[in-house]
Amino acid sequence: MNTAATLGLYDPVSPEVSIIVLNLNRSSLTARCLRSLWAKTTGRRYEIIVVDNGSDPDEFHLLERIYGDFRLVRLPINRFFGEGNNIGVQASRGKYLVFLNNDAFVTENWLEPLIDALEREPQAGGAGPKFLYPEGRVQEAGAFVRSDGVVIQRGKRHELAASDLNHTTIVDYCSAACFATTRELFDRVGGFDGNFEPAYYEDTDLCFKIASLGRFIYYCHHSVVHHVENATAASLIAKLGLNRTVEINQAKFNARWGSYLKARVADANAPMPQPAPPRSRQVPARLSTAPIAVFHTRFDLAPGGGERYLLTAAAALRGTHRVYVATGAPYSEYRLDFLARELSLDLDGISLTTYDELWKLGAVDIFVHLGNMQLPFVPPRGRRNFHICQFPFPTDLVHNAALWNNFEGYDSVIVYSRFVQEAYVARLNAFRFEADIRVLAPPVPLPEATTFVRKQRDPLQIVSIGRFFVGHHNKRHDVMIDAMRQLTDKDVDAELHLIGSIPPHPEHLEHFATLNRIAGDLPVRFHPNAPPEQVRDLLTRASIYWHATGFEIDPRLRPDVCEHFGISIVEAMAYGCIPLVVANGGPVEFVREGDTGFRYDTIGELITKTRHLAADQPALASISQRARTEAQKFGEAVFVQRLRDLVTG
Repeated sequence: MNTAATLGLYDPVSPEVSIIVLNLNRSSLTARCLRSLWAKTTGRRYEIIVVDNGSDPDEFHLLERIYGDFRLVRLPINRFFGEGNNIGVQASRGKYLVFLNNDAFVTENWLEPLIDALEREPQAGGAGPKFLYPEGRVQEAGAFVRSDGVVIQRGKRHELAASDLNHTTIVDYCSAACFATTRELFDRVGGFDGNFEPAYYEDTDLCFKIASLGRFIYYCHHSVVHHVENATAASLIAKLGLNRTVEINQAKFNARWGSYLKARVADANAPMPQPAPPRSRQVPARLSTAPIAVFHTRFDLAPGGGERYLLTAAAALRGTHRVYVATGAPYSEYRLDFLARELSLDLDGISLTTYDELWKLGAVDIFVHLGNMQLPFVPPRGRRNFHICQFPFPTDLVHNAALWNNFEGYDSVIVYSRFVQEAYVARLNAFRFEADIRVLAPPVPLPEATTFVRKQRDPLQIVSIGRFFVGHHNKRHDVMIDAMRQLTDKDVDAELHLIGSIPPHPEHLEHFATLNRIAGDLPVRFHPNAPPEQVRDLLTRASIYWHATGFEIDPRLRPDVCEHFGISIVEAMAYGCIPLVVANGGPVEFVREGDTGFRYDTIGELITKTRHLAADQPALASISQRARTEAQKFGEAVFVQRLRDLVTG
């Protein structure tokens, strides 16, 4: 029996403190971490939640065999550092939360000083220990963040005087290798932020969000933790090829906090950006017996057009149904807080579940499946069933045969545009099969007329919105950068702003780094994972919107590589930006040449039409107004009403 059990401190029912430990293929390290916890944790009732973040089966088997008091949460895939910890918090019960890396090993009396700081220090919001390397050197005694976003760990490279090292003090940040806060504050700031996946800066951001609530982060010298540093993260970064992560996430951090970091150099009391309030997770009592609606996606829940479509549809049924979003692998409820903020959606009352746990809900009234294939990936699960096909990407006959039976029982197929409908019908006709196919254009966030104000646009501001990713219908940022180079050569004074999220996978991170390299010294500004308010500001400043998906593609041969609709194009039009789009795919349905925008086939055409607009202010103003009028057809209210009529009719 371990020490904690002997002392009666381990309490899985009513703990004061929940200790969250992540494991990814380092089960032997985790076992050592747990042994140090059991031997050295005193003073508070506690529980331990170990989240296995998608380990290989043999490593997970080793983890299962560890004998002692802890609760094991297994994830079938790697949800990365922030979301893995969020899932651990959701599985925990304590008033206080302590995040502890599995390569961190605690010493005598490590926990009590951290919790004491949260209870006794003025306006305490978080606390971290003195980190030592295994041989005893100081690794971190809290940290500060420079005006450029670089983190300076106190004591790491330069020795601190004993007077600085051996007293509790307020700092900017303490590493989440061991970090304590309260559940109440963690909930208020929405947990670890998904923008920083796969790793780095999510704990810095967490500390800043806590500080923005008027709380302080304390370095507690009486608490000592030995930390190997990057024992798990370094191997993960090497394995996945994520070497660009630090510089990319530093740019994301600066996008959110950079103005404040610079302002506080001159004014220590400069105001901090405020985190969005968390959504309500409570289902209204009147809906406790309402029918159930499930919206299922096979894809990661990340800010994007498909997620906006699915979640807006889900929110449309909140007034009549208990609504669930189902994914293949678990997410925490904090994920919906993140998406609500990033997509500016009201997701109050919506819950998360997994596809494998749908049986727990009981009878499903409406089941909606989002996919990227002609046939639904899962069988129907509701009284009424709908397959949202973003695009019928090519699949082999064997794959189609395996999914064919799933198609039986779906009432309708929903597609984004007539372009997608035509592609879907063409693939369906190959099998001589019929289906009810409905076009429901995606919802577009429109600016409020009462608050919309165009801003000064000098030099000419050009904007483009789209994820930075490779493969399929990628946004061809390279084409736009090349066009910007040629436009600059023709002495046009302009700036190109590229906005988009970056999927946390190595090929996409490397792609983003490559785009930065080819942009060089051009007036091209990158805004990775820009917050909604920054996107809105950029759109109000821009005159022209460039879109290059489908460039040099024959839509008859490769319709899958073209733009399927173009949510971001319509959003820009709503702000008065004149769109210049490739002359194929979904955008040609609402971008009419010389009326609501322009189309092009070559970079030369794109440059010529951009130069013409820059020199013709009357034409720019009149087309801008027509673009705004056209965008009103695609507002969220229109989408919600049509969705309700379709799925409940």
